[in-house]
Amino acid sequence: MNVYSNVNWKQYFNYTNPTINSYLQKYGNGFIEQTFNRICLAHKTKKSKIILIRFRDSDIVSILESKDYIKALEILLSFCIKIEYYEICTDIQKQIRKMKGKSRKNTQKQIVNL
Repeated sequence: MNVYSNVNWKQYFNYTNPTINSYLQKYGNGFIEQTFNRICLAHKTKKSKIILIRFRDSDIVSILESKDYIKALEILLSFCIKIEYYEICTDIQKQIRKMKGKSRKNTQKQIVNL
């Protein structure tokens, strides 16, 4: 079993990071689609966390916890706008609304159960 070092995903997964900007220039659309699909699948299958970024040729990863799925999608949406990949923006926005709706319903259930 591999043991990986975890780094904060927010440090690397933001549009001001030069490394991610360089990566987006090379692999933008594919990276965005793949990341979007992984987050959606993780949410659908109720995964508590996923590896958001795996750094090549190292044992370093960046773990995304389920509580941060919406924030990561919001950042992914900003990446889309930055590289002008508008075709997937609507899908990301729909998924964010869907996840936020479920969060509100869960919160309301918790309040009712108190």
